[in-house]
This record gives sequence, structure tokens and C-alpha cells, in this order.
Amino acid sequence: MGKEPTMVIIRKEQMEVLSKNMVDQFIDRAGAHLQRTFPEQIKNMAETDLREMIHAGIVKAESYDITDEVDVERFLECMVRFGFDFDNHPQTSWAGQILQDKSLSGTEKMNQIDDYALFVLTIGKI
Repeated sequence: MGKEPTMVIIRKEQMEVLSKNMVDQFIDRAGAHLQRTFPEQIKNMAETDLREMIHAGIVKAESYDITDEVDVERFLECMVRFGFDFDNHPQTSWAGQILQDKSLSGTEKMNQIDDYALFVLTIGKI
């Protein structure tokens, strides 16, 4: 007779700790990425303020069904580039319209925002 497999039970509290650790690790990676990508915009921001901004950005991105790690990172880049409230600011209403489009996936939303920023905002200035 073979040995019965051991069943591992993860309690809700343990799952919450694991989840929090994963979020903290993402915040660390995202913070390092933003500091490398936007050194001038981030240089005067305290570490705790940066972490709070990233956490708030994660929550905000999730409200638009943006949950893939790469897409959340791109959402955070937009927050630094265009402002924390870029999703509902009159100057970036184009982004808000894209984010509110329920027919698009999170990745599609971020692709459209990146395309608009590249082709309309950047190339349009040339």
C-alpha cells in the first residue's frame, strides 16, 4: 500500500499574509522600475510616499480591470507621466474614455493609452 498524499490546508489568514507579501514584492519592483524610468519625477518623493502612490495605483488600476502585473506597471507609469488623477483629469480625458471602455481588456486599455501617448502626444509634436 502506498502512502496517502498529505493534504495541505491554507487558512484564510495565511492566504492573506501570502497575498500581502506578493503585493509588497510588486510594490518593491514597481518602485525600483519607476525610479529607473522616471528619475527626475521621482527623485524628491519619499520612499513611503512612493509606496503609497503605487499601492493607490494598484487599487485604481484594478477598478478599471487592469490586473496583469505588466499592465499595472504601465498604469503606474501613466500616473507619473500624466499625473495621479490622469484617469479623470480634463487634460487627459482621452485616457479616462479608454479606461472606462468595458469592451476592452486591461491589456487592450493600456495598449491604446500607450499608442495614444506615442502617436498623438509625442509624434504629433514633431
